[in-house]
Amino acid sequence: MAAMADPEHDRRGRRGNNGGQPRKAFTADPIDRRVAARLSARRRALGLSPALLDMILGLRDGTVERFEAGESRISASHLYRLAHVFDVKVDWFFTEPESSEPRSPGSKPTSRKHNSERRHAGEAAEARRFLHFFTHLHDPAVRRNVREIVKAIAESDTGSNGGARKSDAIPADPSETRGTPTAD
Repeated sequence: MAAMADPEHDRRGRRGNNGGQPRKAFTADPIDRRVAARLSARRRALGLSPALLDMILGLRDGTVERFEAGESRISASHLYRLAHVFDVKVDWFFTEPESSEPRSPGSKPTSRKHNSERRHAGEAAEARRFLHFFTHLHDPAVRRNVREIVKAIAESDTGSNGGARKSDAIPADPSETRGTPTAD
């Protein structure tokens, strides 16, 4: 005798909140689309692949692609972590992109803002190269050692803690910390 379907529970036995009706597919509204477009533009500007950004944030494969395609809504915690990785404020995702006046060919930026942007672009490129090599380290112990070495060098290069905040710390690889307490 076949078991009857329970409209109050899904196939995994979880209780639904929609009275047994199928869930509606997520539909992105204009704000969701703007956030997704800003995410995509910033990721491309920094030269990060969606897969690398998934890894940096500890997300499942394809999550960033779903965010950018408007198939999934970006939670507040993910938005906060994205802002940290992208070195922007959270509200940046909601603002209109600044329209920059095109410069004539061969002209060089002269403002402090443009010099800062060039320096930041160089630092971002260096960070991408580092991340590229870091992603090829498969042994969790080696990854942990590399993080500790980089942290120690950064602290000795800029003083006791270099003015670093706890929020500036490199997040641990989630695969290394599952079920094990950390000393940090």
